[in-house]
Amino acid sequence: MKRLILICLLAVSMAAFTPMAKADNPVTWNFYLETSGARDDDGPLSPPIDLGYDQYLYDWVITDTNVLIMGEVWAPGPNNLSGSGSFGPPNPIPFTDELIYQYSSPEIDFDILASVDSGGYGTVSIDNIIFGQDVTGFQLNGNVTVEGVPEPATVCLLGLGVLGLLRRRK
Repeated sequence: MKRLILICLLAVSMAAFTPMAKADNPVTWNFYLETSGARDDDGPLSPPIDLGYDQYLYDWVITDTNVLIMGEVWAPGPNNLSGSGSFGPPNPIPFTDELIYQYSSPEIDFDILASVDSGGYGTVSIDNIIFGQDVTGFQLNGNVTVEGVPEPATVCLLGLGVLGLLRRRK
């Protein structure tokens, strides 16, 4: 009996003090945006995310950027752009134009926005673009990986169910 109580305490403390585990449902969206100073959107991006979660984690990375100089020459743009975050409760989907990144430099300023429609399809947008001197265009591509996270109560209940099965087996 002491052993079972110890196992229960260990399981509950692990569920309470460990970060939420990622579910096995990741979706990766690849996007391409090009602008001459106006907003640009890429979407709807497929496949859709699983709509059965209250919270979602995302990681994004810009894999390539270029700036157009005086309408003539493409030059490498900002690099090493990446980030992560989460969206959720109470009602994470659908949402429109959530700011996920702001960039500012002498060459260019811009915001990267994300949206997910009621079907789970995503859109990535670039907006609030300000070009520096001699810059006349900008293009970027990258990807976003999104996955749902089970709520902690679900993880805890699953753990308690396993412990109950172990006790019943003995």
